[in-house]
Amino acid sequence: MAAKKEVKPPKQLRVTFKDQIENEYDENWNIIGKIVLPRLGFAQEYNPHVTTFAKRKHTQDEWAYSDYQDSCFERDGKMWQNRRKRDKDGLCYLHPAEYEEVMVSEHLQPIVIDNVPLEGFRIQKSIARGGRYNNKLWRVLDPRGFELEISTECFAEIVLSGVVDEGVIKGACIWKTPKILARV
Repeated sequence: MAAKKEVKPPKQLRVTFKDQIENEYDENWNIIGKIVLPRLGFAQEYNPHVTTFAKRKHTQDEWAYSDYQDSCFERDGKMWQNRRKRDKDGLCYLHPAEYEEVMVSEHLQPIVIDNVPLEGFRIQKSIARGGRYNNKLWRVLDPRGFELEISTECFAEIVLSGVVDEGVIKGACIWKTPKILARV
């Protein structure tokens, strides 16, 4: 049996963000408020010297800063959107399609973080992608204040290799890859 190849953690990660807002409902399913959750992040190894970095960065930026109506671009180290102009009610103008350049909110700007062992990672919840049972992932709150996703296989490894107390992973962890969190 071949030994498992040890993955060397990246030195730094680039993280882009989206806000997470859920509706709060009363007993009759009327929306009574909004719940703001920690930012959801999309991480990749920060290494601008490799050829694949630019393509992965573009994928990250499209995920975080573009929707079906808007496009994104970087200027002077900050992310901007070409956003459709909206009326006073916040609705998009459809005819004619007019755009304005808008800087992305400061708390959603991409960051580069040092990937060092930290304590205080918290399991938040499980989510499913691609249907009810396909591709189950787990959201983990990084102690730096944002959520990233890990696979169920990674989650099982964390649970089987140590203690999780009320959702908090005991001991220091590090991101082995942008989707694999491991104890150190």
